[in-house]
Amino acid sequence: MDKHFWTKVGLGILVVSLTVAFSMLNMGGVASAKQWPKSLTLTTPPAGATLSVYGMGIAKIVEGALKIPTGPENAKGSFPAAMLLVKGDAQLAAITACEKIYGFYDRSPFPKGSSKILRGITFGEYKAVGHWIVRAKSDFQSIPDLKGKRVMCVRPRQALYQDNWKATLAAYGMTEKDIVAKPALGQRDACAALKERRTDAFFHHSAAPGPAFMELALTTPIRIVPLTDAGYKKVKEKCPWVSPIVVPAGTYKGQSKDALQTATFSGIVTRNDLPDDLVYNIAKAIHENMDQLRSVHKAFTKWTMKGLVNGPVTCPYHAGALKYYKEKGLVTPESLKTHEALLAKSGQSR
Repeated sequence: MDKHFWTKVGLGILVVSLTVAFSMLNMGGVASAKQWPKSLTLTTPPAGATLSVYGMGIAKIVEGALKIPTGPENAKGSFPAAMLLVKGDAQLAAITACEKIYGFYDRSPFPKGSSKILRGITFGEYKAVGHWIVRAKSDFQSIPDLKGKRVMCVRPRQALYQDNWKATLAAYGMTEKDIVAKPALGQRDACAALKERRTDAFFHHSAAPGPAFMELALTTPIRIVPLTDAGYKKVKEKCPWVSPIVVPAGTYKGQSKDALQTATFSGIVTRNDLPDDLVYNIAKAIHENMDQLRSVHKAFTKWTMKGLVNGPVTCPYHAGALKYYKEKGLVTPESLKTHEALLAKSGQSR
């Protein structure tokens, strides 16, 4: 045997070990991957909702890049999806700014301590637009015109809907007693009810244009009942998570005028106790696979990572995601300032 055999073996082992170590470091901390969960669950609203498609797209990216089975799981809505995350039954969730605000401020129905759990990965780009939809040939030109009419809008325990439509009625001096408030259905079922004249109007959140609404308009032209500027401001006072958006004329067949509506930004949240290096790599995977995310829905085609990262920031960033964004120069000073203010207000350091 060569007298230098064991020396060579030792050197070989050292070289391999160093190669593996440097390789892991280049992946942003994957060296501690053995501490990661063996699988991840990402909860989303019901299948078919645009936010659900967004969540499924993220789950696919995470699984492909990190090689961790990441199963999307449909909940009954954004609030139930967020609640599964808070309870520890999921590690990621696709939810709106409404749930982020309610959860971060421990507001009912979220349990106390939710503010220490919810942390953001993405905040911007996708806007769930409030749609007050009627048939184009109807006489309903404004919210007050809906007095005494059948409106599908009731979604118990879903503040994104409940607080919004109630605030909208209140903005015009109305209450739910002024309309025939009916249970809200899924988008396609609501469209069928309007087409079959089983309802006079419905209120729903969706990307604009929403595929189900576009399909309805092909056979039953529709119109969006607009908010006034004053009406929007009053809604904003009661629903701080909304932003203004104008749905342009022609978005749907039958819509001949621009329509001011409320929009709620949505994104991906996680648990604060998920390992920093794991969330760092989730943020990295999303950034490096933006083309894949843009391809999953036509509403996503112009998305940018900087747009996803920067707001409105409605709960603090997860430390792992923030580390990646700082390294890549993706987070703006304004977003960072909001992040720090939220932590300070809640008495938390991260």
